[in-house]
Amino acid sequence: MSEYRTEQNEPSCEAVKLLPRSNRDKIIFQLSRSDRRGFTLIEVDVSKLDAAWRASGENYIWPDGRGAIEGRIDRFAAWLAAHPGEPINASWVYMNASERVAFADGRHRFALLRDRGYGVIKIAVRKKQARTFRKLFSPTRPKCRSKSLTKKAISSGTVHSVRADLRKVLTSDPAARAKWEDITPLARNEWICWVISVKKPETRRQHIERVRTELKEGIRRPCCWPGCPHR
Repeated sequence: MSEYRTEQNEPSCEAVKLLPRSNRDKIIFQLSRSDRRGFTLIEVDVSKLDAAWRASGENYIWPDGRGAIEGRIDRFAAWLAAHPGEPINASWVYMNASERVAFADGRHRFALLRDRGYGVIKIAVRKKQARTFRKLFSPTRPKCRSKSLTKKAISSGTVHSVRADLRKVLTSDPAARAKWEDITPLARNEWICWVISVKKPETRRQHIERVRTELKEGIRRPCCWPGCPHR
């Protein structure tokens, strides 16, 4: 879908609103036929690329529409509304001789998706510039915490450490875990000792469940418990 095709085939947009009901509508990007050789699609953080484009001053389109060709964004919005799920040609972006971001094609498409709130999209770049674009504009991914880090995040008692079965229950219940972290190390130690002091597996499961529920009820130590004998 070139911009020429967009202008020729898009329906009238007199009643089309630029902003959709939701900005979570899935967009499928593709290379245009003329871009398939020598180009590649890369995923970029919209805010990072937009900031670089704005700083470059290369035909920048502002959120209020300044810099756009009259009617072009409206027509693209109308085309999207009339062709849900149909792939669109990714905007062709490049670094010029001054190492500034510029659009060879598709700046209106980019501006509309930006203003609709999309955080990550795909753009078309020359393969020889792909590495630079990925380095500068790739989305920032949240770092996943390993299981070992997650385990260490649950605080132990003054003497006893949190056993695996109790850890599993606390990890699965954020409210209980928050209460667990809020009590003192001595109080945590009493709960742990109360759990591990029983011999029958069924009784232990019952104690662990009571830890979960009673913590959320505001009970900070096990009731009617003489106290940890290991301190």
